[in-house]
Amino acid sequence: MKIGLFTGGGDCGGLEAVIRGVVFAAHNDNIEVIGIPNGYLGLYNLDKNPGLKIPCSMVDNRAKKCGTVLGTSRVKLHSIPDGFEKVKKNLQNAGIEILVGAGGDDTSLVLEQLSNSGFKVIWVPKTMDLDILPYSVGGSSAINKIADAVYELRTTARSHDRIMVVEVFGRYVGHTALYGGVAGQADMILIPEIPVDVDYMYKTIVEKYKERLENSRLKKSWYMIVVSEGIKDLRTGELITSSSELDHFGHVQLGGAGEYVVSIIKKKLKEDEELKSFMDKHGVFIKGVQETPNVRSVNLGHTIRAGISDAYDATQGQKYGAATIECIKRGIFGVGIADVKADKIFTMPIGKLRQQRPVNMETVALYEKMGYNFGRSPIEYKPEIRSISESELSRIF
Repeated sequence: MKIGLFTGGGDCGGLEAVIRGVVFAAHNDNIEVIGIPNGYLGLYNLDKNPGLKIPCSMVDNRAKKCGTVLGTSRVKLHSIPDGFEKVKKNLQNAGIEILVGAGGDDTSLVLEQLSNSGFKVIWVPKTMDLDILPYSVGGSSAINKIADAVYELRTTARSHDRIMVVEVFGRYVGHTALYGGVAGQADMILIPEIPVDVDYMYKTIVEKYKERLENSRLKKSWYMIVVSEGIKDLRTGELITSSSELDHFGHVQLGGAGEYVVSIIKKKLKEDEELKSFMDKHGVFIKGVQETPNVRSVNLGHTIRAGISDAYDATQGQKYGAATIECIKRGIFGVGIADVKADKIFTMPIGKLRQQRPVNMETVALYEKMGYNFGRSPIEYKPEIRSISESELSRIF
């Protein structure tokens, strides 16, 4: 048996772990793995670049690396007149019977189309945005990197009495911003699921900033905000982005939410005479020179994709990769790996697994109870409390 393995979409943590899991598990079952370079671009050009049989030695000691040794691309096959036919012909000519792809929703869409046309495929969900599963490869590393960056940037904010806005990836859901912001102890977290009430946002920023300044013997203050791309303005309901350009899959190229929030804060600060009087009273004001707090934005961008994967992605990625081989051995195709827990591998049809899963608002309410600000008036947290049995506990963990 010969299988093809490729990675598609954006790079992230845990991808190398998936590759290692596939290769080592396949080797144990005498299954040959052909590494296809550069995602769907490589599949389309497999007749010119036939890929490489991957030995275990090539992927050993790489599970903690971010990115992908196979390379990746964003190519929309059905926008190419002969896209699907050429890929199927390339795979048949190469003797590749089964295709395993690790990628996000765009990658899975094409895999599903290949599956519907009769080809045997398995999808390993990978997205640091966590928009298609409670957990998918790359998410944990991204959250940890966001948390570290937010926590570390507090030193700059404190040193300069600054209102600091940190923009992160997320597309149309706020999982990475939420958990990275909470772990990094940001004061405010703005996510796509909650349109931003800019008046409430500004009011609560200034209140906290003044409170810190008033309580500081050195007259220092700061404020930390984490902003997910894909947020909306409550006043207009429109998506906040600095670009109207589309990517290869027809999605708006998100970004610029951080600068948008900065521009709103700066405008309101400039008009806030009460705050200026407060700053003057506490000796941190020079008319015409420094009348209001400094506001800056930092876009973490691709830094949260890069470098070293955390332990969770490195272990889960390998488990998900190995799970694909178990599915192949039992003739299970057209599915994505939803989870792996001990002796249970959970799969789901690709189309169903790809459905977007937003942040749970009850989770937000829990963090609001702890004082985190989501750019809206907090809602009451009303949890259900119940006991569980040992068997239920084992299913959770």
